[in-house]
Amino acid sequence: MIISVPRNWESSEAEHREYLRTILREYYNQVDDMVGPPSYTYYFLKRVHRLILSRSLTHYRKSISLLENAIKQKNNNEFKDCIFREIKKVVDYESFCDKSQKYNAYTLCSKSKLRTCPYCNHSYSITTYETGRGFRPSLDHFYDKARYPHLGLSLYNLVPSCSSCNSSLKNTKDFFKDDHLHPFFDDEEIQFRIKSGNIINPMDIIRTPITSLKIETLYKSIKAKNSDSVFLINERYQYFIYEAYNFALAKLDFDEQIKNNNLFITREMKEKTSLRFDIDNYKHEMLGKLYKDIYIQFTLKL
Repeated sequence: MIISVPRNWESSEAEHREYLRTILREYYNQVDDMVGPPSYTYYFLKRVHRLILSRSLTHYRKSISLLENAIKQKNNNEFKDCIFREIKKVVDYESFCDKSQKYNAYTLCSKSKLRTCPYCNHSYSITTYETGRGFRPSLDHFYDKARYPHLGLSLYNLVPSCSSCNSSLKNTKDFFKDDHLHPFFDDEEIQFRIKSGNIINPMDIIRTPITSLKIETLYKSIKAKNSDSVFLINERYQYFIYEAYNFALAKLDFDEQIKNNNLFITREMKEKTSLRFDIDNYKHEMLGKLYKDIYIQFTLKL
């Protein structure tokens, strides 16, 4: 994860909570009207009801532990297959993706605060939708819905992302077993800088042929390192050395002009237009986090 957006779904929380609550309530009522004892699925969903309606990652993890403990106690593959199959019928993500539904994945994604994929920050995650038609980003299940089907519709388990990150790279990897950065709950812990060997000084870097430069990815935690490994951040960002280098050149040139008093309008106004970059809104731009880090690395002391 490169971009962090806490409470991304803030404007959707009430509507989505009611949507999921209604699905669960209808299931409970249907089972209550049946003859005979309810299945284990009924009791399990009742037990984790509050947890899967929550916006807390801690609650999600607790619900996963309850599911795994139940499966471990039964120690029966038929039981596991049965409860998974029944949960998927109730917590039906495929139905949620149906454009014909009044409330669906498209209406949810249209309320996302994210403009780019938070895992890579170099693909858009925008939504265009009218009733029955449109497109949207993939919704990654941070905790894989194949392993943890009860979280298939839990709001803060749904991360708008690009297909490369969701399907090609993350796919069904288990983020419960190994911690990774979550775009809605963790700080931005992956940083970038341009370097050549041991050279990181801005002026020395600019004098170095671009073919000898690379983008270095820095991590602040094991979670950040795990995320880099899954989403191949370091490998992918080497393709953006030209963008990073040209941005660094523009930044140094601007600072030199300011230093020599060659600019007569406010620094803030001129900088935004010269660099075509607003550091205060970097999260909304493709490669915005890369540009922010390069901006900091190449800011001259005036």
